[in-house]
Amino acid sequence: MTMALLAKNKMAFVDGSIPKPTGPHSLIVSWEISNNMVLSWLLNSLHKALTSTVVYATNAAD
Repeated sequence: MTMALLAKNKMAFVDGSIPKPTGPHSLIVSWEISNNMVLSWLLNSLHKALTSTVVYATNAAD
């Protein structure tokens, strides 16, 4: 998973170095799209027994 996140330049969403912006609405929307994409990748990479602990996460860094 680390390799895939680095290849797609999305690791910063997981390590928290790209926090949710507070600026213009367009930046927030772009951040939410990328964050949700990373969350879906993480969720789909987990064993089904673990998904119930992560399914309600709203931030990939959490």
